[in-house]
Amino acid sequence: MLVRWRFRAEVPENLRHGHWQADYNALSAKQRTAMTHEFLADVEVLREAAVCVCTFSSNVGRLVALLRDGPTVSVDVQVGFLVGSIDPRLLLKGDSLARRASRVLRMAREMEKAYPKSHGLPLDLNWPYYASPLSCSERAEDMEIPQSGTDARHCVRMVEDYHLLDFSERLNTSSYVNVVFEPEEERVAMMGLKVNLADQTVYPESFRMHNDTLNMIAKLWHCPKPDDFDEKGCYAGAGTVGSTEACLLAGLALKFRWRKWYAKRKSQSPDQVRGVYPNLVISTMFQAAWEKLFKYMDIEPRFVKPSYKTFILDPNKLKDYIDDQTIGVVCIMGNHYGGQYDPVWEVDAALDKINAEKGLQVGIHVDAASGGFIAPFQDNLPKWDFRLKNVLSISASGHKFGNSCCGTGWVIWRQRKDLSEEVAINVSYLGGSADSYTLNFSRPAQGVYVQFYKLLRLGREGYYSQVNNQMCVAQYLREGLLSVKEGSGSVFTILDAVGMSSQKVCLPVVTAMINPDLGLPFDDIDFQHVIAQGHWYVSGYHMSMHHPLTEETMPLFTDQTCDQAMFRIVVKNNLTMRMAAHLLDEIKAAVAFLINHGKGFQHRKPKRLPTQKSVPVGCSAESRRSSAQPPYLGLRGLGKAAMALAVMAPVRPVPMSPPARPARLRVPAPPRARSGAGPGGVKAAAAAALAAKAAAKVCARKSRSLGYAACMAQDARRADVRTAQVDSAMGVFVQFYKLLRLGREGYTGQVENQMSVAQFLREGLQSIQHNGESVFTLLDAVGMSSQKLCLPVVTAMINPELGLPFDDIDFQHVVAQGHWYVSGYHMSMHHPLTEETTPLFTDQPSEQAMFRIVVKNNLTMRMAANLLDEMKTAVQFLISHGKGFQHRKPKRLHTHKAVPAC
Repeated sequence: MLVRWRFRAEVPENLRHGHWQADYNALSAKQRTAMTHEFLADVEVLREAAVCVCTFSSNVGRLVALLRDGPTVSVDVQVGFLVGSIDPRLLLKGDSLARRASRVLRMAREMEKAYPKSHGLPLDLNWPYYASPLSCSERAEDMEIPQSGTDARHCVRMVEDYHLLDFSERLNTSSYVNVVFEPEEERVAMMGLKVNLADQTVYPESFRMHNDTLNMIAKLWHCPKPDDFDEKGCYAGAGTVGSTEACLLAGLALKFRWRKWYAKRKSQSPDQVRGVYPNLVISTMFQAAWEKLFKYMDIEPRFVKPSYKTFILDPNKLKDYIDDQTIGVVCIMGNHYGGQYDPVWEVDAALDKINAEKGLQVGIHVDAASGGFIAPFQDNLPKWDFRLKNVLSISASGHKFGNSCCGTGWVIWRQRKDLSEEVAINVSYLGGSADSYTLNFSRPAQGVYVQFYKLLRLGREGYYSQVNNQMCVAQYLREGLLSVKEGSGSVFTILDAVGMSSQKVCLPVVTAMINPDLGLPFDDIDFQHVIAQGHWYVSGYHMSMHHPLTEETMPLFTDQTCDQAMFRIVVKNNLTMRMAAHLLDEIKAAVAFLINHGKGFQHRKPKRLPTQKSVPVGCSAESRRSSAQPPYLGLRGLGKAAMALAVMAPVRPVPMSPPARPARLRVPAPPRARSGAGPGGVKAAAAAALAAKAAAKVCARKSRSLGYAACMAQDARRADVRTAQVDSAMGVFVQFYKLLRLGREGYTGQVENQMSVAQFLREGLQSIQHNGESVFTLLDAVGMSSQKLCLPVVTAMINPELGLPFDDIDFQHVVAQGHWYVSGYHMSMHHPLTEETTPLFTDQPSEQAMFRIVVKNNLTMRMAANLLDEMKTAVQFLISHGKGFQHRKPKRLHTHKAVPAC
């Protein structure tokens, strides 16, 4: 419908008030532009009429509503694309501005009758969103891409409406994900958003930043320096999309390591070993990432149930679970239920004995999704990281207590041999040769950028101080919960490490349950719902889990039933002492409300808010009654849940007198001075700014339809809650914006433009000749295939029949000197299992090279003309230099002292 941009137009004096009587089609482009400017200069009358609608069939057509200011006019231009079409000559026949304005208004009224609001007819484009037809359009239950695009401002407002109805991310104490960002941090994230970290050859310095960040984290966890560090330039590891991908990679490395060992032990072939079912030992406190590993990678889970008094893996029980098919033991440094640390140091000692007795090589993976950036900054904690010889790998979420943006994770291996090398693949079709260690290939660099920023911004002292503050607030909340009494007993029983376990060092998490000895007529799920009326989200859940393979419901603990509920409060860095005081006031008020309402509350309010007309797929009526949290409903679903909570009861006034702050646990060293002096705030695209604000929306349970989920949710079949894989809501926000912004017509026009530019490049390549023959042979569908429809991609190779003394890789390097990156690569591939180099095609050898040009929407016709000029110059340069060039320049650009390792 509307497109908005700014330009400066020179309006000649003689045209500003002139009147044209000419056939529009007979005019030159310069005359059309001048005529348009003349019309724009006198558009004031149309503003007064409150309706400005005009559609020109050529690109000269403009709809403008702004005052002119002398010969140079600064204009906000708004172009309307109506469903119909108006002949531009009708607007130019009259010799009177009044007649012209009247004619435009009359045509606008006719268009409005022919095309009602539901068809998207734009009225005055200066109107705000709330005065437009969009604000009163009914919500679509089955939304589709609109036919025409929408004004950018209105798209942003619609995204904001969705976001506004979510829970406030800062008041969400259920999630571990970081939600606060400095203005400079947002600028850094916006820079990384445009960089595809998988393309190491094009963005070598961004990948260098990845490796530098990786090295800092490896040293934080005391990883021994690998023997091949001088060759590779970094430790064995990778940045990932959250800790889920990190755990999957670590699990796969353990599996492949075990396969080699088992084949040698049993004298079996690789095919025979693939028929053996391996197992992994882990406690029932596992996060959803491991459920994915068990299901997707054919690994048997062997669960060690802890006591609810400890929440930790018992090393004394390991011997009964480990055999020669065990690939490893997972120790959780900070489980998401209660924040307790598995005693890695005791598990390490137990494995020494078990491996010696049974002749095994079982190692440890430390799942430090939450504790990886907490434990290194806590005192009195035994060795838990690579200082223990059986620890083979460690994973963590950078977007949790690492304070990066959502969708950031890290995995570090002790060494490459038999570990990380087993999960690496080589990619050569992006114009170079690089190793990829991740399950996900293309990914934005924003997580790496922000993590690098945060490590420099805080430093060790800053992280230490931050962790101290969080532990201080957590202790204050524990004491506050214990002070809530009913009769002679405390309403709450503290379950986390500080409350129950002999090991008092844990995450800044407060875990508790309503005291079962009091026999109160409500449970922790009712408690969760009532607190939500005060805008706080505290997650309550039952002490149960579903077996990832059998789907059997089973208790989490050896000494509690599945029906017992609990809740947790995650103390992130944004939960200040003053906010914690307000949360405690809400908790006390919720307890008083529930006690006063008695058993009646249970029956009047379901355990789960029905936020949609129908039960979500895979969700039974019983699970809806018993579930602890809303299902995954997308952004809109959570917004509807918030609305339902808001109308449930009136909001009470809250006492605002904060209690006395408890004594600090220790006095931290001052944090590093703020690095970088940049302008405050980010003047970027509104949709992206919104996405940055919502980037750390809470995490989700398994969602088969969406893969990495972006919102707090629970599998609709489950009555328990786990921290699941997370990804930024940024992609959802921006995709929604783009679908509305462009519409079907906008996408169609964009694709047509891209295909036109691609055809222009093809014709240009064919025009480059040597000795009367074309230098290039086109390989894409338009050039070779009978099926002429394809992507806007130009693929070609240097004509082998010419016998030129250079290939497509040489061509790539010379074109790069003109700042254009055109990827050249050989027609070969590596077999993913045998690593054998094989040809891509039946009729071309592996040594034959080719190149491609991807025509994205930013490659305009003018830019394509410049690219063609550079390619012609490159061909002339290569021909004139002959074979000598091949030997003076390597086939691969070495931008580091060593090949990137991750």
